[in-house]
Amino acid sequence: MSALVVDCDLDCSCCDSCGEVAAAAVDTSGGPGEIVIGGGPSNGPDFGHSTGFSTDRNNTGAAQSVPAAGASSPFVEYLVNLPVTAPGVFDDPISPQSRAAYWVSYEDLYSASLPITDPKLLQRYALAAFYFATGGDNWGQCGRESTSCATTSWLSDSDECTWYSLGCTQQHQIFEIRFPPDGNHLVGILPAELSLLTGLKRLLASSNSINGGLDAPLAGLSLLEILYLPSNQFSGSIPDSLYTLTNLSFLSLAENSFTGTISPDIGQLTRLAKLNLGKASLSGTIPDMIGSLDASLTDLLLNDNLLAGPVPAALGQLTNLAKLEIQGNQMTGSIPAALCAQQLGVLIVDCEVQCSCCDSCGSAAVAAVLASSVLSGGDTSSLQSYLQVHPVTAPGVFEHAHSPQSLAASWIAQDSLSVGLQLSDPKLLQRYALATFYFATGGDNWEQCGRNSAACSSNNPWLTDGDDCSWYSLACNPQGEVFEIRFPHKGNHLNGILPAELSLLTGLKWLLASSNELRGGLDAPLAGLSLLEILYLPSNQFTGSIPDAFYSLTSLNTLSLADNAFTGTISPEIRLLANLRKLDLGKTSLSGTIPNSIGSLDSTLTDLLLNDNQLTGPVPAAFGQLTNLEKLQVQGNQLTGSIPSALCAQQLGMLIVGCEVQCTCCENCGNAAVAAFLASSVLSAGDTSMLVSYLSALPVTTPGVFDDPFSPQSLAASWIAQDVFSAGLQVSDSKLLQRYALATFYFATGGENWHQCGRESPSCGATHWLTDGDACAWYSLGCTQQGDIFEIRFPPHGNRLIGSLPAELSLLTGLKRLLASSNGIGGTLDAPLAGLSLLEILYLPSNQLSGSIPDSLYSLTSLNSLTLAENALTGTMSPDIGQLVSLKDLFLPSLEKLRIEGNQLSGSIPAAVCAQQLVTLVVDCEVQCTCCDNCGDAAVAAIDGSTGGLESFVAYLKTLPFTLSSAFDDSSSPQSRAASWAIEEDGLSASLPVRDPKLLQRYALAAFYFATGGDSWSQCGRNSAGCATSNPWLTAADECTWFSLGCSNDGVLVEIRFPPDGNRLIGPVPPDVSLLSGLKRFSAPTNAMSGSLDAFSGLSNLQTLYVSLNRFRGSIPASVYSLTSLDTLSLEQNALTGSISTLIGRLTDVSVLELGSSSLAGPIPDVSRLMHLSELNLEKTSLSGTIPESIGSLHASLTDVFLNDNRLTGPVPAAFGQLTKLETLQIQGNQLTGTIPVAFCSQNMSALVVDCDLDCSCCDSCGQPEQATAGIVVVVAGPSNGVGQAASAGASPLVQYLETLPVTAPGVFNDPNSPQSLAASWITDEDLYSAGLPTTDPKLLQRYALATFYFATNGDNWEFCGRESLSCTATTWLTDEDECTWFSLGCTNQGVVWEVRFPANGNRINGPIPAELSLLTGLKRFLASSNAMGGSLDALAGLSLLEILYLPSNQFRGSLPDSLYSLTSLKTVSLAQNGLTGSISPQIGQLTDLGVLELGSSTLAGPIPTEMFQLVHLKELNVERAFLTGTIPESIRLLNASLTDLLLNNNGLTGPLPQGLDHLTALEKLEIQGNQLTGTISAAVCAQRGSLAQELSTLMVDCEVECSCCDNANCAS
Repeated sequence: MSALVVDCDLDCSCCDSCGEVAAAAVDTSGGPGEIVIGGGPSNGPDFGHSTGFSTDRNNTGAAQSVPAAGASSPFVEYLVNLPVTAPGVFDDPISPQSRAAYWVSYEDLYSASLPITDPKLLQRYALAAFYFATGGDNWGQCGRESTSCATTSWLSDSDECTWYSLGCTQQHQIFEIRFPPDGNHLVGILPAELSLLTGLKRLLASSNSINGGLDAPLAGLSLLEILYLPSNQFSGSIPDSLYTLTNLSFLSLAENSFTGTISPDIGQLTRLAKLNLGKASLSGTIPDMIGSLDASLTDLLLNDNLLAGPVPAALGQLTNLAKLEIQGNQMTGSIPAALCAQQLGVLIVDCEVQCSCCDSCGSAAVAAVLASSVLSGGDTSSLQSYLQVHPVTAPGVFEHAHSPQSLAASWIAQDSLSVGLQLSDPKLLQRYALATFYFATGGDNWEQCGRNSAACSSNNPWLTDGDDCSWYSLACNPQGEVFEIRFPHKGNHLNGILPAELSLLTGLKWLLASSNELRGGLDAPLAGLSLLEILYLPSNQFTGSIPDAFYSLTSLNTLSLADNAFTGTISPEIRLLANLRKLDLGKTSLSGTIPNSIGSLDSTLTDLLLNDNQLTGPVPAAFGQLTNLEKLQVQGNQLTGSIPSALCAQQLGMLIVGCEVQCTCCENCGNAAVAAFLASSVLSAGDTSMLVSYLSALPVTTPGVFDDPFSPQSLAASWIAQDVFSAGLQVSDSKLLQRYALATFYFATGGENWHQCGRESPSCGATHWLTDGDACAWYSLGCTQQGDIFEIRFPPHGNRLIGSLPAELSLLTGLKRLLASSNGIGGTLDAPLAGLSLLEILYLPSNQLSGSIPDSLYSLTSLNSLTLAENALTGTMSPDIGQLVSLKDLFLPSLEKLRIEGNQLSGSIPAAVCAQQLVTLVVDCEVQCTCCDNCGDAAVAAIDGSTGGLESFVAYLKTLPFTLSSAFDDSSSPQSRAASWAIEEDGLSASLPVRDPKLLQRYALAAFYFATGGDSWSQCGRNSAGCATSNPWLTAADECTWFSLGCSNDGVLVEIRFPPDGNRLIGPVPPDVSLLSGLKRFSAPTNAMSGSLDAFSGLSNLQTLYVSLNRFRGSIPASVYSLTSLDTLSLEQNALTGSISTLIGRLTDVSVLELGSSSLAGPIPDVSRLMHLSELNLEKTSLSGTIPESIGSLHASLTDVFLNDNRLTGPVPAAFGQLTKLETLQIQGNQLTGTIPVAFCSQNMSALVVDCDLDCSCCDSCGQPEQATAGIVVVVAGPSNGVGQAASAGASPLVQYLETLPVTAPGVFNDPNSPQSLAASWITDEDLYSAGLPTTDPKLLQRYALATFYFATNGDNWEFCGRESLSCTATTWLTDEDECTWFSLGCTNQGVVWEVRFPANGNRINGPIPAELSLLTGLKRFLASSNAMGGSLDALAGLSLLEILYLPSNQFRGSLPDSLYSLTSLKTVSLAQNGLTGSISPQIGQLTDLGVLELGSSTLAGPIPTEMFQLVHLKELNVERAFLTGTIPESIRLLNASLTDLLLNNNGLTGPLPQGLDHLTALEKLEIQGNQLTGTISAAVCAQRGSLAQELSTLMVDCEVECSCCDNANCAS
C-alpha cells in the first residue's frame, strides 16, 4: 500500500507511524499517495489537512467554510509539482488553474473520492483549465450554464466523455476535442494544462478568438494527428514543439497573426498530408526540407503571407501533391517541371512566378479555381474569397464580421442546401443575395417570418434550410429563379438599406416593400435588374436623387416611390421607360420642372401622380399627348399655366391640380378637389393618405388627431389602409366607416393587450378583432342581416379594456347594446354616445369613467337598461333623465372605494323617473330619491350580495343582460327556482358573493335544469338513482363533476354533452344559458327541447351546437349566425321555418352544417365563404331554386353533400366537378336536370344517389337510396343489437360491414371480448364522434382500427393516456374527440393518421398487433419501442406507405414475413432485441429506399444476402449479436457512397475480409469483432481515420485480424 494511516491507539504491525505524524508524512511526500478528493466534511479551511477538499454539497457534515479558489490543498500542492504548472499560478484565485482546481475539489461530484494522481482526475482538471482559460461560461453553446446544448454541457457531474465536443477511447481517455467549424465563441488562450491530455489525437477549434502562443499547450501531445485552428488570433512564432508532433497528418493554422518563418524542421512531419498556413503573416523562404514530405503531402497552402525568395525546387519532389497555393507572396523563380507533370487539381501562383502549366495567375487564378470549387460546410473563407472578386462586392466589406455580407456568407457556409454547390452556382448566389438582403434590412427583427419568428402563417421563414422559393414573400419561376419579392402593403418592419447584392437576382421582376424603414440610395441595388417590371417602395425613408440606373429599367410598368425623401429633379430620361403604366412620385420632395419628354409615354401611361412636391414651372403641354391617361395629380406644387384642352377632352377618372393652374374641366381645385374626389374614391391598399384626408373632414374627428402617428385614429386609419376587406370600398362607404370606428375603439381601449381576441391574442374562441374577414364575425360583436353592428358585448368579468371610449364610436349609428363591465375604461361619455339614438342597453359598471353624466345620454330615448355602477362619476343628476321613457333598470351608485374627494353625484331623481316604477333603482345617499327603499351601500348590498340573501341575488340577476326580469315574478319559473336553489339549498353556493362567477355558473345550470324538466331526466337528475360515472346535477359537489359537464382547469364550464340517444330533456332552453360565456360545446340531440335558438345568443365561444331531433321552432335567428366560432351546427329534425339567411357566410369556421329534415324553405345561400365545410346536410326540407355554382369553391374541404328530397330545380352545377374530395352525394328527390360530372366516376365515392332523369355514366342505379346500389349504411349511436353475432339480421350494420373486409378473421365477432368486438361496441355504443358516419367512411374505419389496436394491446393498462388514464398531457385514447388529437398520433391536414409514435422508453403496450392496423393505409411511421408487443409482423401487410418501422425491444417472434419485404416505402426498419428467427431473405433487395436496418440481438441465422448491398441508400446496418454465418459479400463495395455504420459483431461470420471494405469511404463506425474473420484492415481504411469531413471514429476487429489503426490495441477485447 502507498498509504496506511491510522490512529496511534490502534494495533498495527505494519505501520511505520501513526496519527497526525503519519498523515503529515503522507501529505508532504509528493509521491503517488492515495490522498482522496472529497470523502466527507473537512475540519474547516485547513488545506493542509489530509482529507483534502470536501464535496459535501448538502451540508451533511459539521459547519464549515468553503476555501477560496487557489487556496493551498493537497490537490493544489500536487499540481504545483507538475511540469505544466507555471510558478505562482495558484496565487491568483481567479486564474483558470485556480478555478479548475476549485471546481474539481468543491463542485464536481464525479471527482469525489478519486485519488489525486488518478488520470481521470487530471483529465477533468485539464479540461476545466481549458474551459476557464477560453471563457467557457460565455461559449456559444454547452457552457455549464448553457440552456442550448444538444448533448451534455461542460463541467457537468457526468463522465467527461459525454461532454459536448469531446471523444474518448474505450478506456475513457480523451482523444478528440472538436468544436463546430463556425466557432463557439472561445476567447482566451490555450493553457499549458492541455498537454496533460496525453492521448489527444485531434484538436479542432476554428473561427474563435483564441490568442497567445502554442508552445506550452502542444508540448507532450505526441499522438496529435489533427491540429485545426484556423481563423483565430494566435501570435508569436510557430513553436519548435510543433515540429516534434510527428504523427500530425493535418495542420491548419491559417488566418492567424503569427510572425517568423517556417522552420526547416517541417521536414520531420513525415505523415503530414494537409498543411495550411495561408494568411498567417509568415515571412522568410519556403524551406527545401518541405520536399521530405514527398510520401504524404497532398495539400500545401501558403498563400497570402510575406514569403519571399525563389520557389524551392524541392516542390518537385512532392509526387502526391494535389493542391498548391502560394499566391499573395513575394516569390520569384518558376514552378518545377515535375510539378507541372503531375497535373495538380489546384495550382495557384503569383504572376511574378513563371509557370508553364498555369492557365492564369494571381487573383484571376484564385477566381477561376474558386468559381469551380464546391462549397464545404463551414468554409466561409473560400466563399468570401470568391465573393470578394465579384463586381457587386464593396472593397473591405468582409473585414467587418457583422456586415450583412459577412453574416450572409457565414450563413451560406452552414446552409445545408448550399453546401455541395459550386461557389459560382446561380442557386448559391441567389441564396447569398437573399441572405444579404435579409441581414441588411434587419431580418431578425421583421414583424413576421424572420428566421426565428414564431409568426409565419404562410410559407417558410427566411433562412430556413428549404428551397428559398418556399420562403415567405418570394416567388420563383419553374427554373427556381426568384422573380418576385412581395412584402405586405402595411410593411414588415424592414429597417436598413437595400444592398448592392440585390442586383444578383437577375431574374427579379417584382419588388414590393412599402411602409417600411428602408433608407439610403437605390443606385447599386437596381443596377442590372433589367427584367424589373414593378418597383413599389412607397412610404420608406429613401434619400438622394432618383438614380440614373432607373431609366435603364426599360421593362418597368409600375413605379411607386411616393412618400420618401428624395431630392433633385425628374430626368428627361423618363422617356426611356417605354412600358411604364403607373408612375407615383408624390410626396418625395422633388424639385425642378416636369420634363416635356414625359409625353413620350403616350401609348402606356395611365396613372401619373406627382403631387405634394416642390415642382415649378408651367404644366407641360406634353400632358396632352398622354392619350391613355386616367389619373393625374399634380396639386401641392408651384406649377403655373393650364391643363391642355386635349387632356380635358379625355374625361379623366381623376384630375386634381393646384388652384394656381387653369383648368376648364375641373369643378374645383386644391384641397376642395381632393375632398370631393375622396368622398367617391375607392380605397386602394396601402393608401393611408387618401383615407386620412377624408376622415379629417368628419365631424367626429378632433382636429390634429392624425398628426400623432400613434393616436388610436392614426393606428386605425393605417390598419384600414392595409385591410383586405376594406380595399376596393369607397372611403365614404358605411361598411368602411364601421370598420374604422371599431378599429379606433380597439386601439383606444388597448386592444393589443385585451385578455382575449386581440388580433395577436393566442386565446380566442371566436374570430380575432382586426382580421380581414367581415367585422360581424369578430368576437363580442353582433350584426343585423344588413351587416350593421347592433351589439358590442364583452364578458361580464371583463376583457382588460383600458383607455377611453373614442368619439368615433358614434359612427356605429345602429348600435343597440354596449356591454363592457369590469374593465379599465376611463374618460367621459359625451362624445362616444352622441348620435347613438338606437342604444337600448348601456352596461359599463366597474370601470373608471369620470366626469358628469353627459346631456347626450339623456337624448338616448331608446335606453331601457342603464348601468354605470362602480365608476367615478361626479356632478348632479339632471332632470332630463326623465326623458328616458323606455328605462326599466337604472343603476348609478358611486361606491366609496372608487370615490375621491369631491367626486359625488348629487341632485334628485325626477318624479318622472319614479313614475316609471323601475325594476331596479340604486343611487347614492347624496342623491334625493322619493321612490328608493334605500340608498348607497345598503342598496348596493341588496344587489351585490355581499351580505347574502335571495332578494339580493335576484336583484343582481335582474341587472344582467341575459335574464328576464319578469321571470322572477313567478316563483315557479325556472329562474326563480334556480335562484332559490342556489341561495337556500346549495351548500357550495351559500358563502359565495352574488357576483361570483362560480355562483352565476351554478345558477345558469340550475335554470337550464329546471327549464328542461331535470327532475324527470332519464339519468343523473338530482334525485336519480342511476348516475354511475359522475355526480347528479344540483348536488353540492363542484358542478364540473356533474353528469355531462366539462370544465377548463380554472373551473369555467366549456362543455355540456348529453348522450346521443337523449336524456328526456323537455322544455324551452332558457336565455340564462348564455351566462355560460365560456361554453364551447353544447350537445343534446334526441330530446324534446323547444323555444327559440336565441337562447344561445351570448355564447360567443361556442364551437359545437348539436341539438338535432328536438322541438325548436321558428326561423334560425340572426344571433345563431353571430356565433362565429361554430365548427359544428346540427339543427336537423327540428321544426325550423323560414329561409337560410345569407348571414350563414359569417360561420367561416364551420365544418359540419346539418339543417335537414325541417321546414326551411327558399334558396340555398352562397356558401363559398365556408372554406372549412366538410359536410352539408340540407336534405328533406323545402329548399327551392338552383344549387349555387359557388359550392365549387369548397373543393378543398367538402366530402359529403345531402340535398335530396327538396324542391331544387335547374341544371346540376358544373362546379360539382371541382369537388375532388367528395365521397357522398345525394341529390335525388328534386327536379334537377343535366349531367353528373364524369370526374365523379374516378373518385371512388361511397355514395352517389341521383334521380333517374339525370345523365350519369357511372351510376349503377338511380332513385331513392333503398333502390340504388350506391346507398349507404349509417352507424347510429346508442345500444346496438350486439356485436357477438355473425353477419346476420341480428348483427349491427357496422359488424355486418366489417365482416366483409379482408382483414377480418372469420368468427372474430363471435367472441364478445375480442379486440374487434370491443372496438365495434365502442364505435356503435359509446363514440359520439362516429355517430351518423357511414360504415364505409374512412374516418370511422380509422377509429375502428385504432380502437382494435387499443384493445388488442391492453390499452386500459397503458402507462400513459389510456381512456381512463389520469396521467396524460395530451388527449387520451378513445375519447369523443377527433382521433388526430389522441396521444401519440399524427395526422395529415385531411385527418388521415400518418404517424403512431409512442415514447421511446415504452408505454406498457402488451399484446399482438391486430391485422386491423393495416386499415390505416396512410400510415408512414410506426414507433413503439420498449414494450411487450408480440405476435406476427404480418399484421403490417398493406401499409404500403410505411417509411419508419421502429419496434426494438419487444417480443415479436418467428421469421421476418414476406409481406414486410413488400413495404417498399420503408426507409427505417428497427426490430432489434426481439425473438426473430429464420434468415434474412434475398427479398430484402426490394426495399430500395431503406436507409437504416437494425435486426441485432436476435436469433436470425444464415448468410448475409448479397441483395442487401444493392440498397444504395443504406446508411446504417446493424445485425450484431445474432447467428449470421458465411462471409461478408464483396458486393458491400456498392454501398461506398452511403454506408456510415456497419455492425456485424458477435455473429458466426467466417472467411477473409472483403476488399469491398476499402471502398466504403463514408464509413464512420465498423464493428466486426466476435466473428472468425481473417485478413488485414487495409491502409485505405485506416486512412479514413484522419479525414475531417467523414472519419472512421470506431474500428473494432478480432485479434486474428491485422490492424494498425484499430481502437484498443489493434483488436477487440
